[in-house]
Amino acid sequence: MIRELDEAVARAVGDGGEPGPVYVEIPTDMLRLHVPEALVLDDWMAPKAPRVLPPDPEAVAEAARALWAAKRPVVVAGRGANGAQEALNRLLDASGALYLDTQEARGLVSGDHASFVGAMRGQVMQEADLVVTVGRRLDYQLGCRSPAVFPHARFIRISDTASELIDNRRGTPELLATPALALDAISEAGAALGASALDKEWADGTRAKHVARASGGNRETPQTGKDGKIHPMAIFDALKQVADPDFIAVADGGDFLSFARVGLEAGTYLDAGAFGCLGVGVPCANAASLAFPDRQVVCVTGDGAYGLNAMEIDTAVRQGAKPVIIASNNAAWNIERFDQADNYGGRIVGTLLRHSDYAGMARSLGLHGERVEDPADLKAAISRALENAPAVVDVVTSQDAVSSDA
Repeated sequence: MIRELDEAVARAVGDGGEPGPVYVEIPTDMLRLHVPEALVLDDWMAPKAPRVLPPDPEAVAEAARALWAAKRPVVVAGRGANGAQEALNRLLDASGALYLDTQEARGLVSGDHASFVGAMRGQVMQEADLVVTVGRRLDYQLGCRSPAVFPHARFIRISDTASELIDNRRGTPELLATPALALDAISEAGAALGASALDKEWADGTRAKHVARASGGNRETPQTGKDGKIHPMAIFDALKQVADPDFIAVADGGDFLSFARVGLEAGTYLDAGAFGCLGVGVPCANAASLAFPDRQVVCVTGDGAYGLNAMEIDTAVRQGAKPVIIASNNAAWNIERFDQADNYGGRIVGTLLRHSDYAGMARSLGLHGERVEDPADLKAAISRALENAPAVVDVVTSQDAVSSDA
């Protein structure tokens, strides 16, 4: 059994293929056995040093030449960039390339960094002439590298896992290497080439648009939708002002998650994942709060996703977890509602909810609960929730606010 556990850990960190979850089943009779010390070998029990793969020098040189010659380069980070934060930031600083994060790379590059343009994802992918992927598959979040999504881009692909180099669009070059080593090597080679050919007007203009969109500056009514109800982005504006810098963010939902990916800034971040497993927000927030009791934990969730596991707020009370749940209550499955309205003759079927009293539900289960209907009240309500966690802030939001996914 110990041998199998050692193999499970090795495979989880990427020995034998992609890193990721490993399922281990231990029969009950094995759990009750005493294992003699002589059968517990040191090579199974000793910690192992991480695998280190140095990059190929020729591939590094080719990548540096391509990146420094690009006018509109963008770097996209994924799973494999974890552990390469400093090297990633050094490459962005040296090359001036713009940066898009994805779910599993959130927090590696600060939203304040001059390269960060997450709110302009669609435009950047259309205009980029070079894309550097770091430990990132070209999955649906990147349009599977369709020429319709990236009409002009050459790709450089970096990963310590071969399968993250070959899906959908091959790289020129491809670097099978430890990402931090590859990124630093490219930065060093690029510095020897002199100034990059970056189109600074494009880069600066795109960053300015990102800042405006992420802060709500691009909206005609930044705090409300056309129906007068609170705009979802106002939640993130208020949260940014009152949450601790090291707060743990959990995002859940469909339509609302699209807003969160633009407006929610946090160094520690969880969301519904690549498979869109709605309803994980409150359970993940409970777990995060119990694992890190000295840090604020805030779950922002759409009302549809919240309804799937809302009763887990009772678990928070019973187990002593102290998350703050902010529910965007727009009374709809809004992506689907927009789809029905636009593509099916306005027939809205099964996608409308109610502005249910989630704050009242919270209070009935022993939590602090507040409903907010005026954006001017958001900041104070979230502050009180943080002070009195576990708590639910029930925010009545606009159905008219259109997310990028909708």
